[in-house]
Amino acid sequence: LSRIAGELEKLRPNMKAIDQLEGAAGQAAGAKEEAQQATMEIEAATARFEEAKQERRRRFMVCFSKVQEEINAVYKRLTAETAGPGVEGGSAFLDLEDLDEPYSGGVKFTTMPPMKRICDVGQLSGGERTIAAMALLFAVQAFQKPPFLLLDEIDAHLDKDNMQALARYIARYDCQTIVVSLKDGFFTQGQGLVGVSRD
Repeated sequence: LSRIAGELEKLRPNMKAIDQLEGAAGQAAGAKEEAQQATMEIEAATARFEEAKQERRRRFMVCFSKVQEEINAVYKRLTAETAGPGVEGGSAFLDLEDLDEPYSGGVKFTTMPPMKRICDVGQLSGGERTIAAMALLFAVQAFQKPPFLLLDEIDAHLDKDNMQALARYIARYDCQTIVVSLKDGFFTQGQGLVGVSRD
């Protein structure tokens, strides 16, 4: 009889199980609500990120398009004077390496100096590279003009003709420009001259 009573005791339902089930169900509902809230926050953050990414791309492309449009004209003007009679100035091109995220990849800068073949800027001579770099600088400035430019010995690798062509371009450029130069062919083109010497 005591053995049967013990077995019946074991078979009796656990009254706390219902309370435990209700507690677990409440926790599950709370966790589900938190998960839904987190999912909505993730979706909102993702949408804001995509919006910022698109705006970043748009702004980059506005700037890049303006620079890309200007670079060839500036390079052509800088190289036309030294190209010789009847020879057109050179050509310069900018190309994006990553079209989906253009600001994440590089920008390929290629030039075709007058009467030469197209090549990467790294393959140019020192003077040709200086002219290409100045063309890029002036093309970037076309997008947003600074109050002034300060250029330090940009004529170091230039021959006389390229130096004078660059000096004339800068003299016509619509921006106050301060140039540090040791070559008289350059500073004689300026509107003002300040000399600095050791005591």
